[in-house]
Amino acid sequence: MRPTEKHYTRNMVFVLRPSDAEFDTMLAQLGQVFPGRDLASVLGISILTLDGWRKRKNGPCAASRKLVWLLWALFLHPGRVQTVFDLVTWGRFRVDRRRPRGGASRRSFGSLVRPEWEI
Repeated sequence: MRPTEKHYTRNMVFVLRPSDAEFDTMLAQLGQVFPGRDLASVLGISILTLDGWRKRKNGPCAASRKLVWLLWALFLHPGRVQTVFDLVTWGRFRVDRRRPRGGASRRSFGSLVRPEWEI
């Protein structure tokens, strides 16, 4: 059985998504922006579900994880989501498209991608 493009895309999502520790940090930071029950209301979940996520009794589904990341990025790090590519890659790769000062018109790939692997 040959792997399909869908198979590769699904695996890429799991590789790039935030770790459990990063997710917990994002949830805590969003909890400071939306205190009390407000965060559960914004996410569209019950307070019991939110408490379960915080205590790691149950984990969020992929869509909920993406929503938490998206809210975290939009409210706390707005420059991180600028294109659809940023949404697909969870904002892990930010490409600076401005031309460098000093005359060099070509840059290496390594200088274009910033190392934003941690929150």
